[in-house]
Amino acid sequence: MGRVGLNLRLNIYILSTIIIVFGVALGIILSIGSKNLQRVAIEQSQLSGEIMAGKVAYYFGEALETTKVLAQVSKSMINHGYTSRELMAEMIRQSLEDNADYYATWTSWEPNAFDKLDEEFASRYNQVRGMMAISCFRNGDEIVFQNMNEEGVEAYLSDDDIDDHEEPYYAVPKLTGKQYVDDPSEYSYTKDEEDMHLLTSLCSPVIINEKMAGVFGVDIDFKILKELNKQVKLYETGFSCIITSRLNIVAHPDSTFIGKAAPDVLSDFSAELINAIKQGESYYYETLSEYSNKEVMRIL
Repeated sequence: MGRVGLNLRLNIYILSTIIIVFGVALGIILSIGSKNLQRVAIEQSQLSGEIMAGKVAYYFGEALETTKVLAQVSKSMINHGYTSRELMAEMIRQSLEDNADYYATWTSWEPNAFDKLDEEFASRYNQVRGMMAISCFRNGDEIVFQNMNEEGVEAYLSDDDIDDHEEPYYAVPKLTGKQYVDDPSEYSYTKDEEDMHLLTSLCSPVIINEKMAGVFGVDIDFKILKELNKQVKLYETGFSCIITSRLNIVAHPDSTFIGKAAPDVLSDFSAELINAIKQGESYYYETLSEYSNKEVMRIL
């Protein structure tokens, strides 16, 4: 795929396959009078959290299904001896055009695994080795190919560097043969720091003869989740944040929290709480909010 990471990478870890677990922390002021009202507040907050989690799961599930379909279609193409890179590029582009919530779509393959024509394509389409590697992304209102322009034509270049195959978004599907969701990190497809986006890659491998031949991926911009996060309002003072399964904050009313490890900045992040997150269980506790400086009930 040839994406280029600039500046800070937000604590990239290799996750277990298809982890799409998000903690949704909902702060509620505890000045509500009776225990009955507090119980109702907790129940409403849990419901809001489940609704938020459902929206997140929808975005991620849709993207994973797109990569799965692309992987299946490409495998069928190979099995029928029809391996057109131009058609593959159009499939990648069309998938992005049809899904307004995606930031980028891409595919990257093992040497000579797609059409055995790497040598013929070397030094074309801004490719050095000629390996099958196509990416397109949103540049304003346009959908732009990263490395499919002929020589001399302006493009956002990305050499087909074999080192990219060591990145988790490629290496993990190759190792496991399963779908994979990468932890979010900042990337620029244009190599311009002003175009940095907080992205996560959702990937499906192409398995041929029990070996991975390539990977299809969809990149989702976390600004979509940030907008969803802003919609959560509870008792006028309640708010939410979204954390990844590796406990990185990716949405919070205070933008200075984004990218930081939740246990480092959220108060009373206990081992018991972390274990509950890993087990996919709900958890709530009372604490002093570092954001509002008020006593809150925090629910994950």
